[in-house]
Amino acid sequence: MDVKTFISKNKIKLSPKALNLCQEAIERMKSGHDGLHNEKHVFRLLDNLDQFLKEETTIDKSKINFEVLLISLCWHDVWEATLLPNNIFLILFDMVFEGIGSMLKFAKRAKEVGLSKEITKEVKYAIRKHVRIKILPIKTLEAKILKDMDILDLWS
Repeated sequence: MDVKTFISKNKIKLSPKALNLCQEAIERMKSGHDGLHNEKHVFRLLDNLDQFLKEETTIDKSKINFEVLLISLCWHDVWEATLLPNNIFLILFDMVFEGIGSMLKFAKRAKEVGLSKEITKEVKYAIRKHVRIKILPIKTLEAKILKDMDILDLWS
């Protein structure tokens, strides 16, 4: 499912800046080298998120900041999509740096388009915390959902 279909189906309001950033991330993913982290990965996460929103009854959906969640979901693997690690060192480096790399790419672009500092900060946090290796627990709802959607796609 693409972003426009997702926001239309779920009646979500997204600012034009946020929608443009989501679409830009998907375009970047299309030109990547990693077959697991391309635009189809984002579309699967959106499918999973759509299903989650339909079935989940314990979370108050009005508490979810969809601008943060959708931008995070689209940008979380932009850095990784450009890589194709072919040795153990590069695989380990990728595992450690994946959240930071995508976070930095997003932060640069968010500043260029004038995204609010608060949204930028929350998106950066969610992207940084979606990684496999982390020390502290995830605190925000959007970061937890992103992590869960990403793990679900990994296992499916």
